[in-house]
Amino acid sequence: MRRTLLAVGFALGALVTAAVANAQPLAGVALRWNHCFGEGTGLVSRAFACDTNAGFEELIGSFAINEDIPNVSGNEIVVDVSTSIPYCCAPRPNSLVGVAMPPPAGGPLPEWWKFRNPGTCRQTALTAVFAADPANTVCQDWAMGQQIGALGAYNIEFSGPGTARIIAVVAVPMTGLQTLSAGSEYYSFTLRISHARTVGTDACGGCSMPMYLVLRSIRVTTPVLANDVWLLGPLNGFDSDGVIWSPAPVPTRSTTWGAVKALFR
Repeated sequence: MRRTLLAVGFALGALVTAAVANAQPLAGVALRWNHCFGEGTGLVSRAFACDTNAGFEELIGSFAINEDIPNVSGNEIVVDVSTSIPYCCAPRPNSLVGVAMPPPAGGPLPEWWKFRNPGTCRQTALTAVFAADPANTVCQDWAMGQQIGALGAYNIEFSGPGTARIIAVVAVPMTGLQTLSAGSEYYSFTLRISHARTVGTDACGGCSMPMYLVLRSIRVTTPVLANDVWLLGPLNGFDSDGVIWSPAPVPTRSTTWGAVKALFR
């Protein structure tokens, strides 16, 4: 059923034009494969044939704020991974329009998606990078190259079977505090997923299972806790906060997260 829904979502094609994608952002977050959301070249759906151990995938996270924030010291990042449609997009009976319902049950988290924890099949396959792409023309480097960050945790089954939560942090030294401006999109992080142990005698199963990833929140931190800002939801007001891992072939045109979400309205 999940694969059928994905196929329908892919067929819907792009629902958001480049003009909308590059409009002045709202306060919120964005997640895309390969490129920062604001650049307009990132992918919502990533198709991988699961046929090589070479190379890696990259997820790029970014954010925008609705008012200037002085003395920004860091970002606290939460990304959720799930085998089922995320809670935000679950079916809503007509009598409960606008009320989010529990998502349909997904399968257990595949071994291919088990990272970091001792004894997991692909313990070292997930890493974090915090250097912005110098080719970016829209997404600004909030830290101006001074940031240092790390993965904090990969919590398997944090919300039941088929789920995981990625926690990461990035910060600048006290001498590098930044003032961020409303109306700009800022690069935050890159999550790098290696293809290691995809094929061969020691392969980890489950690469071919569709997955859903949502940038749940970014907390923009300052030296004064009361001045921190929590950012949740899509910065384009629609679909910028989620991506799909879809090993099945997809059309070359863009597919939006909203196209999949629309199936469950």
